[in-house]
Amino acid sequence: YSPDGKYLVFHRFQATCEHHIWAKDLASQQEYRLTKEAGIYGSHSWSQDGTQLTFSQQGNCVVKTPETKACWSINTLDFSAALQSPQLVVKRLDCNGQRNVVARYLPNGNIGMLREIAAYRNKIVVFDPRDNQLRDIYNPSQRYIYSYDYSFLSERLVAISRGDDNQHYVDVLTVDGNVVSS
Repeated sequence: YSPDGKYLVFHRFQATCEHHIWAKDLASQQEYRLTKEAGIYGSHSWSQDGTQLTFSQQGNCVVKTPETKACWSINTLDFSAALQSPQLVVKRLDCNGQRNVVARYLPNGNIGMLREIAAYRNKIVVFDPRDNQLRDIYNPSQRYIYSYDYSFLSERLVAISRGDDNQHYVDVLTVDGNVVSS
């Protein structure tokens, strides 16, 4: 749901390897295709003011060899412009051989993501689009982070991970990655 509760954003698949991002006006029931070009888009997140969406995008779905990694970039989309006509996504962080998924808007326009560092090892990093810099904020040893989210209301991150002991952990973090509770 959009931050104002007026829209529902979802993905509509066209074929095995491509789909579009759509929005539905919950009052009028009218649907809007937001993306101009089909792609393999990951889950999306709203900016605090509800004007932008961020999401990952897989480069292609051609069968990879064991030596080749899937390429995932981080993109944004101007929501209000896309309600007028489908828009091209803006690539904020190109894939550089690392898997970047679960893009989430953070304060000040920063974008958090899960970045694969090894098989079954992810860390949470933050991308600052103003200076195109990445910084690590959470990388617990001996754990596989498989989900996380951010709440603008509580100004906290939550990371869900599985340890090498097969136990699951829920960690509440500051936006700088300091653990508040576990």
